[in-house]
Amino acid sequence: MIIAMHAAQASEAVVTAAVGSGVTITSADERFSMNLRGRVQLRETLVVGAPEGEVPRELASQAQVQTARLTLRGHTLSEDLRYTVQLAFSQRDYRDGTVSPLYDAYLDAAASRDLSVRVGQMFVPFDRLRTIREFALQLPDRPRVVSELTLDRDVGVVASSDHLGGDRSVLAYRLGAFGGGGPNTAAPRELGGLLVGRVELRPLGPLDDDSEGDLERRRAPGLALGMGAAYNVNASRVRSTTSTVFEGGTVDYLHLCGDAVFKVRGFAVASEVVLRDAADDRIVSIDDAGTARVEYARSGWGVVVQPSMMLTPR
Repeated sequence: MIIAMHAAQASEAVVTAAVGSGVTITSADERFSMNLRGRVQLRETLVVGAPEGEVPRELASQAQVQTARLTLRGHTLSEDLRYTVQLAFSQRDYRDGTVSPLYDAYLDAAASRDLSVRVGQMFVPFDRLRTIREFALQLPDRPRVVSELTLDRDVGVVASSDHLGGDRSVLAYRLGAFGGGGPNTAAPRELGGLLVGRVELRPLGPLDDDSEGDLERRRAPGLALGMGAAYNVNASRVRSTTSTVFEGGTVDYLHLCGDAVFKVRGFAVASEVVLRDAADDRIVSIDDAGTARVEYARSGWGVVVQPSMMLTPR
Protein backbone atom coordinates (compact mmCIF):
# COMPACT_ATOMS: atom_id res chain seq x y z
CA MET A 1 0.00 0.00 0.00
CA ILE A 2 2.85 2.39 0.80
CA ILE A 3 4.46 1.57 -2.54
CA ALA A 4 1.18 2.26 -4.34
CA MET A 5 0.77 5.58 -2.52
CA HIS A 6 4.21 6.80 -3.45
CA ALA A 7 3.74 5.63 -7.03
CA ALA A 8 0.44 7.47 -7.32
CA GLN A 9 1.85 10.67 -5.90
CA ALA A 10 4.84 10.61 -8.21
CA SER A 11 2.71 9.60 -11.26
CA GLU A 12 5.73 7.68 -12.47
CA ALA A 13 4.72 4.09 -11.93
CA VAL A 14 1.74 1.76 -12.19
CA VAL A 15 1.16 -0.84 -9.49
CA THR A 16 -1.00 -3.89 -10.14
CA ALA A 17 -1.77 -6.96 -8.04
CA ALA A 18 -3.50 -10.21 -8.94
CA VAL A 19 -3.99 -13.64 -7.40
CA GLY A 20 -1.29 -15.94 -8.73
CA SER A 21 0.65 -13.08 -10.31
CA GLY A 22 1.87 -11.16 -7.26
CA VAL A 23 2.53 -7.42 -7.22
CA THR A 24 3.96 -5.71 -10.30
CA ILE A 25 5.43 -2.21 -10.49
CA THR A 26 5.90 -0.73 -13.98
CA SER A 27 7.40 2.64 -14.87
CA ALA A 28 5.27 5.12 -16.81
CA ASP A 29 7.37 4.66 -19.95
CA GLU A 30 7.26 0.85 -19.46
CA ARG A 31 11.06 0.62 -19.68
CA PHE A 32 11.34 -0.80 -16.16
CA SER A 33 9.26 -3.32 -14.23
CA MET A 34 9.49 -5.47 -11.11
CA ASN A 35 7.22 -8.33 -10.10
CA LEU A 36 7.24 -9.58 -6.51
CA ARG A 37 5.71 -12.88 -5.45
CA GLY A 38 6.22 -15.46 -2.73
CA ARG A 39 5.12 -18.93 -1.75
CA VAL A 40 5.26 -21.19 1.29
CA GLN A 41 4.91 -24.97 1.49
CA LEU A 42 4.08 -26.55 4.86
CA ARG A 43 4.65 -30.20 5.69
CA GLU A 44 3.52 -32.53 8.44
CA THR A 45 5.53 -35.76 8.52
CA LEU A 46 4.34 -38.86 10.39
CA VAL A 47 7.00 -41.51 10.91
CA VAL A 48 5.94 -45.02 11.81
CA GLY A 49 8.82 -47.09 13.15
CA ALA A 50 8.72 -50.84 13.56
CA PRO A 51 11.88 -52.06 15.30
CA GLU A 52 12.28 -55.81 14.91
CA GLY A 53 10.45 -57.73 17.60
CA GLU A 54 8.99 -54.63 19.28
CA VAL A 55 5.26 -53.97 19.71
CA PRO A 56 3.61 -51.49 19.56
CA ARG A 57 5.18 -49.49 16.74
CA GLU A 58 6.89 -46.20 17.47
CA LEU A 59 5.22 -43.03 16.19
CA ALA A 60 6.86 -39.65 15.64
CA SER A 61 5.69 -36.47 13.89
CA GLN A 62 7.27 -33.28 12.65
CA ALA A 63 5.55 -30.11 11.44
CA GLN A 64 7.75 -27.72 9.49
CA VAL A 65 8.00 -25.15 6.72
CA GLN A 66 9.13 -27.27 3.80
CA THR A 67 10.07 -24.28 1.66
CA ALA A 68 9.61 -20.51 1.69
CA ARG A 69 10.53 -18.55 -1.44
CA LEU A 70 10.57 -14.93 -2.56
CA THR A 71 10.95 -14.16 -6.27
CA LEU A 72 11.72 -10.87 -8.03
CA ARG A 73 11.30 -10.67 -11.81
CA GLY A 74 11.12 -7.87 -14.32
CA HIS A 75 12.84 -6.02 -17.13
CA THR A 76 15.17 -3.04 -17.28
CA LEU A 77 15.71 -0.53 -20.11
CA SER A 78 13.87 -2.87 -22.49
CA GLU A 79 11.56 -5.89 -22.35
CA ASP A 80 14.34 -7.78 -24.12
CA LEU A 81 16.56 -7.46 -21.04
CA ARG A 82 14.97 -9.34 -18.14
CA TYR A 83 16.16 -10.34 -14.67
CA THR A 84 15.20 -12.96 -12.07
CA VAL A 85 16.21 -13.29 -8.43
CA GLN A 86 14.86 -16.08 -6.19
CA LEU A 87 15.60 -16.30 -2.48
CA ALA A 88 14.85 -19.24 -0.16
CA PHE A 89 14.40 -18.97 3.61
CA SER A 90 13.38 -22.39 4.94
CA GLN A 91 15.94 -24.47 6.80
CA ARG A 92 15.31 -27.32 4.36
CA ASP A 93 16.21 -24.99 1.50
CA TYR A 94 19.78 -24.78 2.81
CA ARG A 95 21.19 -27.88 1.16
CA ASP A 96 24.73 -29.19 0.76
CA GLY A 97 26.05 -27.00 3.57
CA THR A 98 25.19 -23.72 1.84
CA VAL A 99 24.96 -20.55 3.93
CA SER A 100 23.34 -18.32 1.27
CA PRO A 101 19.60 -17.94 0.58
CA LEU A 102 20.31 -17.27 -3.12
CA TYR A 103 18.75 -19.80 -5.50
CA ASP A 104 18.43 -17.96 -8.82
CA ALA A 105 20.13 -14.76 -9.97
CA TYR A 106 20.38 -14.21 -13.71
CA LEU A 107 19.88 -11.83 -16.64
CA ASP A 108 18.10 -12.76 -19.90
CA ALA A 109 18.96 -10.91 -23.11
CA ALA A 110 16.89 -11.66 -26.23
CA ALA A 111 19.22 -10.91 -29.13
CA SER A 112 16.97 -12.46 -31.80
CA ARG A 113 14.44 -15.24 -32.35
CA ASP A 114 17.26 -17.75 -32.77
CA LEU A 115 19.46 -16.53 -29.92
CA SER A 116 18.75 -15.60 -26.32
CA VAL A 117 21.49 -15.40 -23.71
CA ARG A 118 21.12 -16.04 -19.98
CA VAL A 119 23.95 -15.25 -17.54
CA GLY A 120 24.09 -15.95 -13.80
CA GLN A 121 23.08 -18.71 -11.38
CA MET A 122 20.27 -20.85 -12.79
CA PHE A 123 18.98 -24.34 -13.51
CA VAL A 124 21.38 -26.22 -15.77
CA PRO A 125 19.22 -26.96 -18.87
CA PHE A 126 19.74 -30.71 -18.81
CA ASP A 127 16.63 -32.80 -17.96
CA ARG A 128 13.01 -31.66 -18.21
CA LEU A 129 11.71 -33.07 -14.91
CA ARG A 130 14.21 -31.01 -12.91
CA THR A 131 13.77 -27.68 -14.66
CA ILE A 132 10.01 -27.70 -13.99
CA ARG A 133 9.47 -25.21 -11.16
CA GLU A 134 8.32 -26.47 -7.76
CA PHE A 135 4.96 -24.68 -7.94
CA ALA A 136 4.14 -26.55 -11.19
CA LEU A 137 4.74 -30.03 -9.75
CA GLN A 138 1.94 -32.52 -9.11
CA LEU A 139 3.61 -34.12 -6.09
CA PRO A 140 5.31 -32.45 -3.10
CA ASP A 141 8.69 -34.03 -3.92
CA ARG A 142 10.58 -34.70 -7.11
CA PRO A 143 11.25 -38.37 -8.03
CA ARG A 144 14.33 -39.83 -6.35
CA VAL A 145 15.87 -40.54 -9.74
CA VAL A 146 15.69 -36.86 -10.64
CA SER A 147 17.03 -35.53 -7.33
CA GLU A 148 19.93 -38.02 -7.46
CA LEU A 149 21.01 -37.69 -11.11
CA THR A 150 20.12 -34.12 -12.09
CA LEU A 151 22.59 -31.25 -12.47
CA ASP A 152 20.43 -28.79 -10.50
CA ARG A 153 21.76 -25.19 -10.42
CA ASP A 154 25.15 -23.72 -11.32
CA VAL A 155 26.73 -20.43 -12.36
CA GLY A 156 27.35 -19.87 -16.06
CA VAL A 157 25.98 -18.74 -19.42
CA VAL A 158 23.36 -20.34 -21.69
CA ALA A 159 22.48 -19.63 -25.34
CA SER A 160 19.04 -20.83 -26.41
CA SER A 161 16.07 -20.54 -28.74
CA ASP A 162 12.53 -21.93 -28.45
CA HIS A 163 11.85 -21.64 -32.21
CA LEU A 164 15.09 -22.22 -34.07
CA GLY A 165 14.87 -21.27 -37.74
CA GLY A 166 11.33 -19.86 -37.80
CA ASP A 167 8.49 -18.42 -35.73
CA ARG A 168 6.53 -21.67 -36.11
CA SER A 169 9.55 -23.94 -35.73
CA VAL A 170 9.10 -26.99 -33.48
CA LEU A 171 12.83 -27.21 -32.74
CA ALA A 172 14.50 -25.70 -29.65
CA TYR A 173 18.05 -25.81 -28.32
CA ARG A 174 20.08 -24.98 -25.20
CA LEU A 175 23.88 -24.68 -25.07
CA GLY A 176 25.62 -23.81 -21.80
CA ALA A 177 28.97 -23.46 -20.08
CA PHE A 178 29.12 -23.48 -16.26
CA GLY A 179 31.63 -23.47 -13.45
CA GLY A 180 30.74 -27.07 -12.55
CA GLY A 181 30.83 -26.55 -8.79
CA GLY A 182 27.11 -26.07 -8.19
CA PRO A 183 25.28 -23.08 -6.68
CA ASN A 184 26.71 -20.57 -4.21
CA THR A 185 30.24 -21.95 -4.47
CA ALA A 186 32.46 -20.09 -2.01
CA ALA A 187 35.72 -22.06 -2.03
CA PRO A 188 38.02 -22.22 -5.09
CA ARG A 189 38.21 -25.52 -6.96
CA GLU A 190 40.48 -27.20 -9.48
CA LEU A 191 40.40 -25.75 -12.97
CA GLY A 192 37.52 -27.35 -14.86
CA GLY A 193 33.96 -26.69 -15.91
CA LEU A 194 30.63 -28.07 -17.05
CA LEU A 195 29.52 -28.09 -20.70
CA VAL A 196 25.90 -28.95 -21.50
CA GLY A 197 23.74 -29.21 -24.61
CA ARG A 198 20.04 -29.95 -25.02
CA VAL A 199 17.73 -30.32 -28.02
CA GLU A 200 13.93 -30.24 -27.81
CA LEU A 201 11.29 -31.15 -30.40
CA ARG A 202 7.55 -30.43 -30.22
CA PRO A 203 6.27 -32.13 -33.39
CA LEU A 204 2.57 -31.40 -32.68
CA GLY A 205 3.04 -27.70 -31.92
CA PRO A 206 3.45 -25.61 -28.76
CA LEU A 207 3.12 -27.44 -25.44
CA ASP A 208 3.27 -26.35 -21.79
CA ASP A 209 5.83 -29.04 -20.94
CA ASP A 210 7.21 -26.87 -18.13
CA SER A 211 4.10 -27.68 -16.06
CA GLU A 212 3.12 -31.18 -14.95
CA GLY A 213 -0.30 -32.53 -15.83
CA ASP A 214 -2.79 -31.46 -18.51
CA LEU A 215 -4.50 -28.77 -16.43
CA GLU A 216 -5.98 -27.12 -19.55
CA ARG A 217 -7.58 -30.37 -20.81
CA ARG A 218 -6.28 -29.66 -24.31
CA ARG A 219 -8.34 -31.18 -27.11
CA ALA A 220 -5.44 -31.69 -29.51
CA PRO A 221 -2.63 -33.98 -28.35
CA GLY A 222 0.70 -32.39 -27.44
CA LEU A 223 4.11 -34.02 -27.45
CA ALA A 224 7.55 -32.78 -26.37
CA LEU A 225 10.74 -34.78 -26.80
CA GLY A 226 14.12 -33.83 -25.39
CA MET A 227 17.69 -35.08 -25.26
CA GLY A 228 20.54 -33.70 -23.16
CA ALA A 229 24.24 -34.33 -22.66
CA ALA A 230 26.77 -32.78 -20.30
CA TYR A 231 30.36 -33.29 -19.20
CA ASN A 232 31.74 -31.99 -15.92
CA VAL A 233 35.54 -31.77 -15.85
CA ASN A 234 37.16 -32.01 -12.41
CA ALA A 235 33.86 -32.23 -10.55
CA SER A 236 34.48 -31.65 -6.86
CA ARG A 237 31.08 -32.82 -5.58
CA VAL A 238 29.98 -36.41 -5.14
CA ARG A 239 26.91 -35.93 -7.36
CA SER A 240 28.71 -33.69 -9.86
CA THR A 241 27.14 -30.34 -8.90
CA THR A 242 25.36 -31.33 -5.66
CA SER A 243 25.96 -33.22 -2.39
CA THR A 244 29.18 -33.27 -0.35
CA VAL A 245 32.64 -32.34 -1.62
CA PHE A 246 35.39 -34.86 -2.31
CA GLU A 247 38.26 -34.41 0.13
CA GLY A 248 40.99 -36.10 -1.91
CA GLY A 249 40.52 -34.93 -5.49
CA THR A 250 38.06 -34.59 -8.37
CA VAL A 251 36.22 -36.78 -10.91
CA ASP A 252 35.07 -36.22 -14.49
CA TYR A 253 31.36 -37.02 -14.95
CA LEU A 254 29.42 -37.74 -18.15
CA HIS A 255 25.67 -37.01 -18.03
CA LEU A 256 23.05 -38.19 -20.55
CA CYS A 257 19.26 -37.94 -20.55
CA GLY A 258 16.21 -38.41 -22.71
CA ASP A 259 12.70 -37.25 -21.80
CA ALA A 260 9.17 -37.08 -23.19
CA VAL A 261 5.95 -35.28 -22.20
CA PHE A 262 2.53 -36.13 -23.68
CA LYS A 263 -0.81 -34.42 -22.95
CA VAL A 264 -4.39 -34.71 -24.22
CA ARG A 265 -7.90 -34.21 -22.72
CA GLY A 266 -6.74 -34.13 -19.10
CA PHE A 267 -4.38 -37.07 -19.44
CA ALA A 268 -0.63 -36.53 -19.20
CA VAL A 269 2.47 -38.64 -18.90
CA ALA A 270 5.99 -37.40 -18.19
CA SER A 271 8.94 -39.74 -18.54
CA GLU A 272 12.68 -39.52 -18.31
CA VAL A 273 15.82 -41.68 -18.54
CA VAL A 274 18.93 -40.24 -16.85
CA LEU A 275 22.51 -41.49 -16.59
CA ARG A 276 25.59 -40.27 -14.75
CA ASP A 277 28.90 -42.05 -15.34
CA ALA A 278 32.24 -41.28 -13.67
CA ALA A 279 35.52 -41.53 -15.56
CA ASP A 280 37.09 -43.03 -12.41
CA ASP A 281 35.24 -45.20 -9.91
CA ARG A 282 37.20 -43.95 -6.93
CA ILE A 283 39.64 -41.32 -5.68
CA VAL A 284 42.70 -42.42 -3.71
CA SER A 285 44.63 -39.83 -1.70
CA ILE A 286 47.27 -39.90 1.04
CA ASP A 287 46.71 -37.83 4.20
CA ASP A 288 49.40 -36.16 6.32
CA ALA A 289 49.85 -39.33 8.37
CA GLY A 290 50.59 -41.37 5.25
CA THR A 291 47.28 -43.24 5.38
CA ALA A 292 45.49 -43.91 2.11
CA ARG A 293 41.99 -42.47 1.84
CA VAL A 294 39.52 -43.95 -0.67
CA GLU A 295 36.45 -42.02 -1.85
CA TYR A 296 33.98 -43.46 -4.32
CA ALA A 297 32.41 -41.70 -7.30
CA ARG A 298 28.64 -41.90 -7.68
CA SER A 299 27.65 -43.33 -11.05
CA GLY A 300 24.13 -44.51 -11.79
CA TRP A 301 21.10 -44.43 -14.03
CA GLY A 302 17.36 -44.38 -13.56
CA VAL A 303 13.94 -44.20 -15.21
CA VAL A 304 10.86 -42.15 -14.26
CA VAL A 305 7.34 -42.60 -15.68
CA GLN A 306 4.63 -40.38 -14.18
CA PRO A 307 1.09 -40.62 -15.62
CA SER A 308 -1.80 -38.47 -14.42
CA MET A 309 -5.46 -37.79 -15.19
CA MET A 310 -7.65 -34.80 -14.36
CA LEU A 311 -10.80 -36.13 -12.63
CA THR A 312 -12.63 -32.81 -12.27
CA PRO A 313 -12.69 -29.57 -14.33
CA ARG A 314 -10.18 -28.05 -11.88
